[in-house]
Amino acid sequence: MVTIKEIINIAINLSGKDDISFDSCVNCTNLDQVVNHILAGIDMATPEILVAKHIGADCVIGHHPAGGSAVRYMYKDIKLQIDKFSKLGILTDEIIEKLSRIEESHKNDYYGVNYYRVTSFSDILNIPFINFHTTVDIITENFISKVLVESISEEDNLKKLINQLLNIKEIKCSIESPRIISGNEMNKVGKVIPVFTYSPDIDLYNLYFQSGIDTIICMYAPKNFDISDLGEDKNIIATGHMGADSIGMNILLNKVVEEYNVKLTKISGLLGG
Repeated sequence: MVTIKEIINIAINLSGKDDISFDSCVNCTNLDQVVNHILAGIDMATPEILVAKHIGADCVIGHHPAGGSAVRYMYKDIKLQIDKFSKLGILTDEIIEKLSRIEESHKNDYYGVNYYRVTSFSDILNIPFINFHTTVDIITENFISKVLVESISEEDNLKKLINQLLNIKEIKCSIESPRIISGNEMNKVGKVIPVFTYSPDIDLYNLYFQSGIDTIICMYAPKNFDISDLGEDKNIIATGHMGADSIGMNILLNKVVEEYNVKLTKISGLLGG
């Protein structure tokens, strides 16, 4: 068995941050509440809480925000990009200003949403509902970065990079295969980073390209993703959404199971080991 507090601490420790992200949420009044059976998936909401009640799970853990402060303050996690630019040694006042403008432009994206629908089911059934969003995406980024350091050089091409991504079990078993959004498979990888911690945003990606990054690995590209102004040497690779999200979720959940021997049931797009 494990407590809610212990689950939170594992997530924080694996992400290397001081707290869970703005777009993560713990709907539970007693953090010392004991958990014996976790129902986990990528998109968890009211139906999954009802499933948890049906199968005897006493905690629901999802990835994407489904209610509460995680939805209302999702836009604030753009600030985490400041840390990434700083670690790359390319943080400038101009970048900080542009990130602030991006944050402001998304401030009201979810204003007026019913923040309480899912959490109210969690309350009435007394089943803690947790989502770890950017917190888990950081864990995924760290894993992908390690893969890149160990297997890819700047002189390698995108084709080799995609093949390395396909060696990751969660990506390999996904219905979505990695694909090139911008560039071509014979382009050199150059300086490469995964950018999973924020929704795909061409303005943000341009900041990285302008700062010397050659290849960005993202999870997916939305329909309105305008790459028309990018040069042929600017590369964007999408891994596939569920596969990439599953990487960090599995690292977190496997750690919880390993340390506390709780029962784990996976649904809703949570792929691989």
